[in-house]
Amino acid sequence: MTDSAIWQIVLIITGLGQMIVTLAAVVTIIRQGKERAATPDRLQNERIAKLEDRIDKIEMHLDNDNKRLREIEEANHVVLQALLAIIGYSLDGTDNEKLRNAKTELEAYLIRRK
Repeated sequence: MTDSAIWQIVLIITGLGQMIVTLAAVVTIIRQGKERAATPDRLQNERIAKLEDRIDKIEMHLDNDNKRLREIEEANHVVLQALLAIIGYSLDGTDNEKLRNAKTELEAYLIRRK
């Protein structure tokens, strides 16, 4: 083999080595780009999961509050009926039946509450 042939082989091998290094660098850059692109998605998904958990807790509290408000409304209705019967009895003294009914309803409500 001549010196020029050896140099050509050395240059070809060197060129192939440089191509391999360049391809490896390109692959690394692409991989890093994909990781950077996925990072916002991962962070966003974590944030969304936390927000969904928070919303679930808030909805549970809201349901409890609504249930409690309905109970309070029912109690107010029974108390107002009893108060109306008392006022009617106080005014004319003849509404004994209304007063008994209000007492019965109030007792029934209190028994249900236990």
